[in-house]
Amino acid sequence: MDKWDASVQAITWAQDGKSLYLEVGEKAQNVIYKFSDITSPSSEPVRLINVGAAHDVNIHPTNNDIFACAYDNITQPTNIYLYSSASSFEPLTNHNQALMDKVRISKDVQLFSFKGARGDDV
Repeated sequence: MDKWDASVQAITWAQDGKSLYLEVGEKAQNVIYKFSDITSPSSEPVRLINVGAAHDVNIHPTNNDIFACAYDNITQPTNIYLYSSASSFEPLTNHNQALMDKVRISKDVQLFSFKGARGDDV
């Protein structure tokens, strides 16, 4: 974990007392990682949600592999989603869909970068 270069924005303890969910800013997105065993030197965070902006993780009271969170992306407003390691990442709410149906938004979204100061990718 010492070599992991990430900007952690929020941390949520899992019910097992040894796992963490990390909200990480990456490439203009807010992704979710699970760090399964913080007591093990060989444990590495695993990316669970890797597109859009996921935040405000709330873990299921009896199952560390299920959580609800707020999620949005460039083509949709914030909704509540349910993540389960056994299945998938599904919306629980669909706020503003009536308004979104009136708007034409391209679903063709691409990441881009450019060279900034000292040749760093921005």
